[in-house]
Amino acid sequence: MFSTTNHRHRRAQWVALGLFSIGLGLLASLGWPSLNADGLWPPIWRSALQAGLSATLSCLFGGLLAHSAIYAIPQVKPRLWLALLNTIPVMPTLVVVLMLIAFYGRNGLLAQTDLGYSGSIYSLAGVLAAHTFINAPWVMQQLLRQYSGLTQAQWQNAQMLGLSPRRTFQLLDWPLIRGALLRQWGVVFLLCFTSFAVVLVLAGSPKWATLEVRLYQLLTLDFDIPGAVGVAWIQVGLLLPMVYFLNRSSKTLYSLGAPVQRPASKWGTGLWVLISALWLGPMLALGLRASQVDWVELLSQPVLSQALITSVIIGVASSAMALALGWCLARARPGMRLDALGWLFFLVPSQVMALAMFLISRNLGWGSPGVAVWLSNTLMCLPFVLTLLRPEISRFPQDRLMDSLGLTGLTRWRKIHWPRHRHSLRWAFVFCFGLSLGDFGVVALFGSQDFLTLPYLLYQKLGSYRSQDAYALAMLLWLGLFLLFISVLPKDANARR
Repeated sequence: MFSTTNHRHRRAQWVALGLFSIGLGLLASLGWPSLNADGLWPPIWRSALQAGLSATLSCLFGGLLAHSAIYAIPQVKPRLWLALLNTIPVMPTLVVVLMLIAFYGRNGLLAQTDLGYSGSIYSLAGVLAAHTFINAPWVMQQLLRQYSGLTQAQWQNAQMLGLSPRRTFQLLDWPLIRGALLRQWGVVFLLCFTSFAVVLVLAGSPKWATLEVRLYQLLTLDFDIPGAVGVAWIQVGLLLPMVYFLNRSSKTLYSLGAPVQRPASKWGTGLWVLISALWLGPMLALGLRASQVDWVELLSQPVLSQALITSVIIGVASSAMALALGWCLARARPGMRLDALGWLFFLVPSQVMALAMFLISRNLGWGSPGVAVWLSNTLMCLPFVLTLLRPEISRFPQDRLMDSLGLTGLTRWRKIHWPRHRHSLRWAFVFCFGLSLGDFGVVALFGSQDFLTLPYLLYQKLGSYRSQDAYALAMLLWLGLFLLFISVLPKDANARR
């Protein structure tokens, strides 16, 4: 009766075994590691410092956004604005960097006002601002899911007892979000520790060069592959405890009923407007810069169509494969812990992973930069697919019941899985597409006139002092992702993810 369920678990085990074999092959293809401690510990310390500060700020602002959103009046959080905020975590990092430069830069929108702003975005503060700008909306949406776990009976009891807002948060809300907040701190720490494009552009000087930048120097300037492998092993060892913590942390809570409709308040509305305005300024600044470009001349450039086609093909292929692998692993028996394997590839620097992919595929006779970027982006997206699908699938563990009813194969997919999970699958695909489309860390190794993607073209425009074209390309990327994102956004945006 349960042969189909057992087959699903065996399939997940085969997928896990295949991914583990790929990991061993990647390491073997690059040879033995070589560790040179000279100058290595400062980048590790910088990476940990900026990642810890970025994760703390992202959770702080994300928590304030989430808590104020549930008490803000609907008029100040329209669906379009929530959709814009939700595009930020998916957006290519170079687009976010240009947003912040357009607003906080020396010639930015803020410097042109009478506020006396004279700060510099090219510093540790700029790196922290960019990471917070990217990750706080992600934290907000994860916490909003937790807030929806409050039942109507609990809320009514709190109202009957006359609890103050502070006591309501302490007794009802904090137990709901505490575990998720800790988990999101770990996720953002991993993201910021392995960040490359933000640090490369905004660090300001080698003073704040991180481990990923050091890896880039080893691979491109020194071509010291053994040294890069040694650094990769160090990064894996440093981040492995964090992955263990994420895999063992508390599960996401869900409400089976409608979320509690909390009464709007002035403080909630004011706090929401004040904090969310921090995202509005850079968005407007990018739009103003992009409006000054000759769009006809830009769109007629042959390199743009070449970069667009390459980026879309890699994005679609990477997203589809990551979704297929993630679906198999996410549907495995919870006790098997196979989904933890997806996080292991997140620890390996994407540049090292892509170089290994390229060397392996070249030895097999079909190597190309596109194949290396496609496969490495697939593995890079896998942890996010598991994060999005695993909690959703675990809500409906009725596989044995479906087996007993004879629902198998395409019939089960068409009648059960797709109607139930189509929103999560669509969102996971869009999220992975955005990550792959905007990836720059891997493309920085292989980018050339023969292999051109939109982020690499954008970086070329910046390097050749054609900043206006770079702003226009950033706007083009943002609008494309926004239109794609809003097509999968539910009518209730608070139910996002």
